[in-house]
Amino acid sequence: GWFVLDLPNCLVRPGTGLSAELEGRISKTIEILQLNADDRLVQNRCALLMDFAKKEITIEFLDRRYPFLALEIRRQNLEEGLDRIMNV
Repeated sequence: GWFVLDLPNCLVRPGTGLSAELEGRISKTIEILQLNADDRLVQNRCALLMDFAKKEITIEFLDRRYPFLALEIRRQNLEEGLDRIMNV
């Protein structure tokens, strides 16, 4: 829960309910790793989510290769309905 995925923009954000210190550390980690600054990373996340929404890939594939995305799909209850959010 430290990191969450903001949809539909596919940006990684600090989770909610964190202490100010922890939120700052998580934000710094996101910045250092360029998780949102590197457009290739953001576009790759969006492309994978769109593929999932179009049923071109499965949640099991995401579990194996992109566990953070699979976790966020489940946490946000989007196994059904992601297509509406991603405008697919």
